[in-house]
Amino acid sequence: MVLRKTRPNADRPYRTLGYPVTPILFILISLFFTLATLIAKSVQAQAGIQLVRRLRR
Repeated sequence: MVLRKTRPNADRPYRTLGYPVTPILFILISLFFTLATLIAKSVQAQAGIQLVRRLRR
């Protein structure tokens, strides 16, 4: 979305159906699932976060 604002004339190899609603909807649903997991299963979520952080190092 940022590149569409900063570079409106750039070549777009593909288009998203329903842009910008589709990417925004995806972000909102992903945030919902992330927050729901953190609330419902906080211990497991924290363990997963720690695992990912250790693998990134």
